Amino acid sequence: MRKTLAHLLLAGSLLLSGCAQVPAPPLDIKDPANGMIFGSIRADVMITKVVLHEYGKFYLPPFVVPPKVQVYPNGDFVAVNLKPGKYYLAGFTARKGLSEFHNFRLSAKNISPYMTVITVKPGALQYVGSFRIAGKLQFDKNAKAHEFYITHTYYPGEREILRRIYDLTDGTGWQDRINQRLKYLSM
Repeated sequence: MRKTLAHLLLAGSLLLSGCAQVPAPPLDIKDPANGMIFGSIRADVMITKVVLHEYGKFYLPPFVVPPKVQVYPNGDFVAVNLKPGKYYLAGFTARKGLSEFHNFRLSAKNISPYMTVITVKPGALQYVGSFRIAGKLQFDKNAKAHEFYITHTYYPGEREILRRIYDLTDGTGWQDRINQRLKYLSM
């Protein structure tokens, strides 16, 4: 009985650690009109969530949820199968351990959704940019939410991020669109 319990605990911890490290590849294209938003976020702590909202929409989980954004350990993020329209970055979340979270809300830095509107055109890939978060990133209960800085950076650039996402989208229709975008950027 003890061996069985130990094996179950070991298998469960291996499964959880494997699932927590690398998100699944992006889903295949559901509708030819759907688009993709991608970019990169860097910080001294691992960013685990990018919050993306559709402009003018109110979210009330679990009934109405924001678009899913996959964040990879290297900081790249991608949201696929987005309907054409306007979206904005609402913030980022870092995680330490299983229970400690730190939210970086752009509204805390007086960044209005109007300033970060991203227009997704039918079937298009939209580069949001690369960002760096610095400041008080430690998971301190006395740290205030506004004690961080977010800046646009040049590294990594659109081509580099697309090349990495291309490898992740193996076997999906996104690879053709990424390849077309890379060719366009090389002109």
